Amino acid sequence: MDINNVQRRTLLATAAGGALAGCLGDDDEGSILTGIVVSNRLAEAIVVDVAVEWEGDGVLEETYEVDGQEPDGPIPGAAVDRTWPHEPGQFSISYRYPGDEWQSFEPGDHDYPDCMEVDISPSVNTRELGVSFVQGEDFCPEDDE
Repeated sequence: MDINNVQRRTLLATAAGGALAGCLGDDDEGSILTGIVVSNRLAEAIVVDVAVEWEGDGVLEETYEVDGQEPDGPIPGAAVDRTWPHEPGQFSISYRYPGDEWQSFEPGDHDYPDCMEVDISPSVNTRELGVSFVQGEDFCPEDDE
């Protein structure tokens, strides 16, 4: 699903560069992955492959096309369809430009935050893909979800 503007919390994640805020989760249970967004602050469009492995099983492998950002315009982005459970788990997110080597993001490298939202985006300076994330109680699902 394409979105015209990257959500405020994703913008904060990009600005924060993955700064830690909020409480840490239980290493045995993993984290709740509340969402993934592929965003693009470059002028040209990008194509990014994204794969998610949940508890050892591949649950997503899709390609996302994201328009380039217009001068002074909103940051274009594509929300990754959630194909994983909305509960704590151990997972990894892999991403690449088509044909390049896969890169991976592991929440265990960040002490398994309780809940997290991930943004995959290219660096404006190097054009290399990277990941930033936000975490904390604000990103945890409500009890009735």
